[in-house]
Amino acid sequence: MAQYSIGQLAKLTNMPVDTLRYYEKQGLIDPPQRGENHYRYYNDDAIARLGFIQRAKTVGFSLKEIQELLALKLDRSRHTCREVKSYALHKLELIDEKIAQLQLIRRALTEIAGRCEGNDDSAESCLILKALENAVSSQDETACR
Repeated sequence: MAQYSIGQLAKLTNMPVDTLRYYEKQGLIDPPQRGENHYRYYNDDAIARLGFIQRAKTVGFSLKEIQELLALKLDRSRHTCREVKSYALHKLELIDEKIAQLQLIRRALTEIAGRCEGNDDSAESCLILKALENAVSSQDETACR
């Protein structure tokens, strides 16, 4: 089995060395073997696990959630596909909630930005600032002066 220094592993996985050390500290990757020179030497299993972590992060899982998925992955015989799917479905629910919150924020920001003409007058009368300071309703004023 191939052995990689932390620098080589960083290049192979396109991850910073600090990230690799952090993942090791958090238990996301196993502590590596140490050579006679006391350097860390990682194997192909570390590369595979880091790929799993990267892909899980890409689809939105947090490091804590990834740790839970890794536990399921490492002990597959004691877990079911249903358990894994429940993690994915729960993550989808959280993402849908976040999207709904972002849409509300977008509508509110669109509304207050729409009140302002964006001219070169002093910001003293800017309705965006007033809305953020006082929660000015859309009926109070219609444009920056």
